Amino acid sequence: MKVGTRLTIKWPPNDSLLEYAEDRFKRLIEAYVWFNPHLSLRGTWFGREFLNVKATNSNWEKWRPCNPTSPHWYDESRLQRYLAAHVARDRDLGQRRTVREFIAEFRGLSGSAVQRKILAEVGCSHQSLAQFFGVDQVNRNNIAELLTAMCRYSKPVAPKHLGMIGVEHLKQRLLAAGGNLDTFKYQCRKGMTSEGIPYVVEVAFGLHQSGLSLNNATVPRRFITGANWSAGINNPFRAFGSTGEGLESTLAKVRANANQPVICALHLASAHIQYADRGKSSIILTDNAEQPDD
Repeated sequence: MKVGTRLTIKWPPNDSLLEYAEDRFKRLIEAYVWFNPHLSLRGTWFGREFLNVKATNSNWEKWRPCNPTSPHWYDESRLQRYLAAHVARDRDLGQRRTVREFIAEFRGLSGSAVQRKILAEVGCSHQSLAQFFGVDQVNRNNIAELLTAMCRYSKPVAPKHLGMIGVEHLKQRLLAAGGNLDTFKYQCRKGMTSEGIPYVVEVAFGLHQSGLSLNNATVPRRFITGANWSAGINNPFRAFGSTGEGLESTLAKVRANANQPVICALHLASAHIQYADRGKSSIILTDNAEQPDD
């Protein structure tokens, strides 16, 4: 039995739509390989294979949804929404979860000793989560005290634990896309925002081989973007902080506009990403980030 996922997309029988979608679809699927070293991926278009890539590191790890969340990734409003979702789910399922069970879900707070300390400080031992949250109105004081205690008894998550794609994998992807090894550049930035949210930014850049040839035929620029190991349908990095400049304008400044044969990959991993729209097509980036010496 093979382990993996098979995805089949049924497309309307419209030739013009298919012609428009083919290139964008293929590039989107291939982009996932750039950001996931553990991924082996085979893609076919109407029975014809267009992609067959083997994982470069099958043991590669990243922060997954099943990993415990960290209290340091919440402010009071986010924790309130998280608690509300738990209370609503418990009500729908007919469950009665305690505050202690809720605390145990957080990273570094699974031990009974630390749970007792938090419950004693907040004054909610043996209390149900629904009662703690508030029956008639939200008890914001309870939530604020709980968040403070959970943060005090746990350690922040270092950015490196989110997962890093790494220089070797991105180098292999650039070469497979026709990039020139001598022009390959890689940079990684790890840090924390002022709110204590860890992040990792990785950038790979290189010149396509066609840009070194003597003939005038060159391939157009290509950039691959994504966040938390998912590829963006469009470029989500439209503005970097308060500068108003995004990836497009930054590339244009170094004369890597749409007509130039360059390849650029940009990926952001973060415990909390803010989007400007419901479709998650534009990421809100701030200036309040620090880069520790780790």
